[in-house]
Amino acid sequence: MKLSDYVELACVTESIVDPIEGLESRMLHGLIGLCTESGELLDAMKKHLYYGKDLDTVNMLEEIGDLCWYLAIICDVSGLDFAVQIEKAIEFKVIKQEKRSLLSVCAELNAVCAGNLVTYTSSGQPHVIKPLFSLIDELVAGLDGMWEEICEKNISKLKARYGDKFDAHKALNRDLETEREILEGNI
Repeated sequence: MKLSDYVELACVTESIVDPIEGLESRMLHGLIGLCTESGELLDAMKKHLYYGKDLDTVNMLEEIGDLCWYLAIICDVSGLDFAVQIEKAIEFKVIKQEKRSLLSVCAELNAVCAGNLVTYTSSGQPHVIKPLFSLIDELVAGLDGMWEEICEKNISKLKARYGDKFDAHKALNRDLETEREILEGNI
């Protein structure tokens, strides 16, 4: 799958609703989703650091795929080119050359996501979008992932879950075993 096709494929499984509290509902959905998914990354780090669980990189890469899905919606609403944003993030990483811990990157990502949501709901505009791609790129690299593979598995998971379009019942009643097999590359 080409990254240039990702936004169109992601939007197929989007739930569309009317404006919420006067805000653009698609942007709000994307920003809330970024917050919840970044929180799931932090939760995986907590379980690893404090509960002694092995770091579940398959799950972490899945959460990054979910972050990509929400970024795809935000890019679509904002008129940003998803693939170009990834290219810029990769270029920035090469220039930056700083290696940080996964925990540090997950924590910063969570803070940026929350800041975007707070600023959006108070001002009607997201605060910062582009740094999100750089932070996610750090996670992709830190987990030895590849953007294309992550996005492709994300779409495969969503197709298995929904078929051709979003369905609220299917969103709440997932076949997690099949989804895990897709993410592990067994399907």
